[in-house]
Amino acid sequence: MGRNKCIEIKNLKLTSAEVKYLKELGKCEENKECANLVKLSKLLGIKPSSVQEVIKKLEKKGLIKRKWGKIELSNLGKEVVKEISTKRRVMENFFYFILKMDEKKASLEANNLDYLVSCELISKMLEYLEKKGFRSNYCIHGKQLYKEMIKQEIKEKKGKIK
Repeated sequence: MGRNKCIEIKNLKLTSAEVKYLKELGKCEENKECANLVKLSKLLGIKPSSVQEVIKKLEKKGLIKRKWGKIELSNLGKEVVKEISTKRRVMENFFYFILKMDEKKASLEANNLDYLVSCELISKMLEYLEKKGFRSNYCIHGKQLYKEMIKQEIKEKKGKIK
């Protein structure tokens, strides 16, 4: 994948680097941890000055808020992370239950693909899982799947095409 290739999520054009930052911020918030430039720099293995550049772009896009050195997701940022997380969790289930991958490999593969796949593909995976009797609202790690969010995204995209 090209370095500057943009991915569209929630009608926003995001680079893979921006998605990576959002996912890390989402993990911090999920674990009730505070994020700042130094913490993100360590988590991502990137110089603080480089982290600062991406954080500015995310702030400009309305995906994060900064106050007193603390960095947190905005409501829009939370929605983007929620969509990416749901995609990853559905893929984990699909890889584990349907493709019979071990849990660790299923998680790794899903994490590498979560922001690249469309809501339509995820919806088809969900349908197939349900057809095969896997009707859970949770992933293999016990985290919630936000199925309705995926369905709503598809409706919104179809509405814009017409």
